[in-house]
Amino acid sequence: VLFRSCLHVFDGVTNSILRRLPLVIPDRGEFALDPRRNRMYIASPAFYPGEYDCIEVYETNTWTMQTEILIPESSTLEYVQHLRVAVDTELNRIYAEWSFNHEIFLFDGTTHTLFKARNLASPFVIIGTMLTDEVAMHVFNPPMDRVYLGGGKTIIDGTTLEAVSSLDFDFVTAFNP
Repeated sequence: VLFRSCLHVFDGVTNSILRRLPLVIPDRGEFALDPRRNRMYIASPAFYPGEYDCIEVYETNTWTMQTEILIPESSTLEYVQHLRVAVDTELNRIYAEWSFNHEIFLFDGTTHTLFKARNLASPFVIIGTMLTDEVAMHVFNPPMDRVYLGGGKTIIDGTTLEAVSSLDFDFVTAFNP
């Protein structure tokens, strides 16, 4: 649970707080949980020129940071970009949507290396996802291999990263496979 700039980890049986982590995660969509591998992926945009936007990878048993996944070329920009993440827990893939050039990155969940990148052709495809103040989370639908960017404003194929569809609403928050 996010509260007052901390991530609060609760015991699901006793509802007691196990740990408070001073992580700044201001919006939905800026983190994704992989319960199969006990990992949390947290988007961490750079706040100063020359730094990389990255995804921090935390091990959820000890809540220690394992590594950072750097967003290619992000250290060359002068302005803060938006970054959203989603995770495919079945195939161990991490998706990152980066506002600069409207790019989607697919990372291998084991090695945390870049597997594929794709520029979404039109900036209007993802308007409302991350380019406005109305932030919506990204959701992965495992049986269909689809990533719902911005809760469904744009739907991409999880393997090819091609935009395949969109919804007239943007509040898809979870799937029950």
